[in-house]
Amino acid sequence: MIRDLTLPEKLKKLRLAHGYSQDYVASKLNISRQGYQHYESGRRTPSNDYLLMIAQLYNLQLYDLLLSDITLDFSNCLGEELVAQCNSLLHHG
Repeated sequence: MIRDLTLPEKLKKLRLAHGYSQDYVASKLNISRQGYQHYESGRRTPSNDYLLMIAQLYNLQLYDLLLSDITLDFSNCLGEELVAQCNSLLHHG
């Protein structure tokens, strides 16, 4: 479960849980990789339109992306070895 994270932290953990690269997410948002990097680093906050696109990319409601805790199941999108690595990342930052 992702708890008490800032939006940038949540964006990074969601991306990693889905096995996406920053390039991939940026392409889905029609922005540069650097632009997306700014979202994950907290240098910029995504506009409402981009927040909605990000929520849709991860099959989340906007409320869930912004305000609620998120439970991630890595097993649906990754092999067993990567699941263990991602779970470790999730719990140890």
